Amino acid sequence: SEVQQKTQQGVGDLVEIENTVIQGFVKYDVTEKVAVSFAPRYTLQEYVEDFDSVLPDRDRILLSLKGYYAISPKYDITAGIAYRDTDIDDLPNRVGSDPEDIRLTVGVEGEVLPKVTAALDVGYTERSFNGIDRSDQSILYLGGDLTWAATPKVSVNLALSQDFQSTATGNPIESSSATLNVTYEVNELWAVSPFRKFLTDDYVGGVREDDVAMAGVGVGYSPNGFLDFGAQVYYLENDSTLDLDYDNTVFQLTASLRY
Repeated sequence: SEVQQKTQQGVGDLVEIENTVIQGFVKYDVTEKVAVSFAPRYTLQEYVEDFDSVLPDRDRILLSLKGYYAISPKYDITAGIAYRDTDIDDLPNRVGSDPEDIRLTVGVEGEVLPKVTAALDVGYTERSFNGIDRSDQSILYLGGDLTWAATPKVSVNLALSQDFQSTATGNPIESSSATLNVTYEVNELWAVSPFRKFLTDDYVGGVREDDVAMAGVGVGYSPNGFLDFGAQVYYLENDSTLDLDYDNTVFQLTASLRY
């Protein structure tokens, strides 16, 4: 995929990035009530054109292990551990800090209330650094997804997150977000989804904090069980404590094939 830098850490032109992602998920039922899963993920992020010589490429490995215990036929309680290692390329006269994270979580998955499904993890992320002398840091981790089937045609989804992100050179960002999405299934082929999102990026050790507000709408088309097409437009406004305010209007087209 090709994307724009999500938080505009450079000034001026938009920053173009090529992302390559390989991931997997394996779940094994140990007994009727106990299961374990393993989810590896590899990401390669490369800056292109004018930024390939001034911003460092990076690759990241994430290994996640989770255990499940069935409280009832409808939902499980979970416990997990994840290891995340990021390798940031060095540039002339600039050595990046390579963050290494360990995350512990507990959570719940399944139908926790009538018509409400959840995939919620809360926990703790500890971050250390390779290649630079810097104290370890920690943050409360949150990864949550709640969906309410309000009517047969309308569903409401709330997604919450909080974790470490990184600047282009590896400096830590405490990033928190909340997204509210409403999906209306017009018929078997079409769906419309307006959404609202709020994001806060707090740059650790500095005075910069960015508050991002987004509003938009998406349209989905599914001609059969194997194909999905989508179009989305949203407006984004970034309010920074530094002189880095900006706004964007973004259009996206997506297509997916399942077999």
